[in-house]
Amino acid sequence: MFSLPVVSSGMWFSWSLLLLLVTWFCMFHSGLMIMEANLNFPRGASFDTFVKATLGKRWNTFNGLTLGFVLYILTYAYISGGGSIVSHTLYSALGISLPPVLAGLLFALGLAFIVWYGTGFVGRITAVLVGGMLITFLLSAVPYYLTSFGFHGCVPSLMKYYGKEPV
Repeated sequence: MFSLPVVSSGMWFSWSLLLLLVTWFCMFHSGLMIMEANLNFPRGASFDTFVKATLGKRWNTFNGLTLGFVLYILTYAYISGGGSIVSHTLYSALGISLPPVLAGLLFALGLAFIVWYGTGFVGRITAVLVGGMLITFLLSAVPYYLTSFGFHGCVPSLMKYYGKEPV
């Protein structure tokens, strides 16, 4: 998400916008398809459960490897980006300079505590952060992309947390 403006800076605006819309369309609809598949399985089912039941063991192995790779890359990106934010915030507020590895570790530990505390707490923190993002968008971040499309890995967890009844 942080690198979208940098990656698309060499393209013309219309090509960047077209690519963003095509990517959004594909990812949005594939996320809906994952949700639809998840609705046909018991609450708490994961990718492993419904890929194995619908496509078999070989595709389940392939899916597990590719999903693990994508989620690893997303985790790395978010921890390195979050660590950078922690490092810059501590330096500007308190004058403390941290190495990138330590800042990333502090960010990961803080995030792990929030997840460990419970999914309800994650929901409340997410609501606060989305509210802050909306305020930032309305005040000063209009030129930046506000969406990131790496959400597929959390669809089964969201189904487990919110239940199977569509809103």
